[in-house]
Amino acid sequence: MSKKTFVAMLGMVLATIAGGQPPQAGESRASWMRGKYGLMVHWLYPSEGDVDGWTDRFDLPGFLGDFKRTGADWLVFTAGQCRGAYASPNEALERYCGPGHASRRDLVREVASGVKALGKRFIVYSAVDFAEDGCTNHAMQAGLDWKVDSPDRRVFERRWSEVLGIWSRRLGTDCDGWFLDGCSPKLYPAGMNWSLWLKACRAGNPAAAVTFNSAVYDYSDPLGPSDFTPGETGMLTEAEKVVSRLKNIPGCQRHYLFPIDGYWGAYWKWPDGKWAKAAALRKERPEMFDQAHLDALCARGEFPSPVYTRSRLRSFILAARAAGAAVTVNVGIGPTGRLNPKSVELLGGIVSR
Repeated sequence: MSKKTFVAMLGMVLATIAGGQPPQAGESRASWMRGKYGLMVHWLYPSEGDVDGWTDRFDLPGFLGDFKRTGADWLVFTAGQCRGAYASPNEALERYCGPGHASRRDLVREVASGVKALGKRFIVYSAVDFAEDGCTNHAMQAGLDWKVDSPDRRVFERRWSEVLGIWSRRLGTDCDGWFLDGCSPKLYPAGMNWSLWLKACRAGNPAAAVTFNSAVYDYSDPLGPSDFTPGETGMLTEAEKVVSRLKNIPGCQRHYLFPIDGYWGAYWKWPDGKWAKAAALRKERPEMFDQAHLDALCARGEFPSPVYTRSRLRSFILAARAAGAAVTVNVGIGPTGRLNPKSVELLGGIVSR
């Protein structure tokens, strides 16, 4: 047995001893989410080449203090998306794409350790595509073999799953789950190699829960072997319509996800007037559809007010709890890692245990 193989096997054993036990038959790896609520943030300020400057300025104690005040049971944190900058070092990423894409500071690991020290759960968000409008990074596409005009994703899957596997092993049992975005059948017309992705995400913790998000707002069935449904929707209204009538899924935790201030990013405007689902919000909060207004707030270091009331959010979270579901709310995060204080105040103590 090679030294590398022995170390990998030892890591799996230690992960199991540390509490990374796979679930029993019929039980979801994400059963710990049931009846609770968590927090997601889209900290996506760095771009290729400036990732160290941004990660070095991240105020970890301030961020953890804000997170604790929300009372959330877990955190979904972005390792990066499609812009070519990632908040954690990774030798495979540098080997395939060159320097300047991964930070020297292991911010993801620091955040995970801090969240776990609070007795909470930690989930890593990563996009698994490089086709999103406005986020395409050609150096990443070339290095990882993402072919825009070809359905062949085999090389890309091997390379990007290698990147995820490195992060997974470094995080170990500090990582309780993965939210993999961009898994749309349109981007993977030949299908995804599910076992490859699961092996990478569970390299450091065999009990890690994984969800594959197609970005299609469909609550009916999980995509592939997901342990919890991604449940992504832009509007709380859509989730409110179905929360009480959807059945639970054997082996997969029902879950809902939506933003409560900026549209995913702290200063991202909500979709324009062509998006009919946002008509009521557009009438109530027209400034949230104005990027110039949100840019001005950012320049002043201010945050927008949440778009939902505390009573409405509380009612939905309780309804989801009664249905055996889980809820994650996305909150705006500033450049230095501080959360929107208006949203933190709104969420603090919103539900009792």
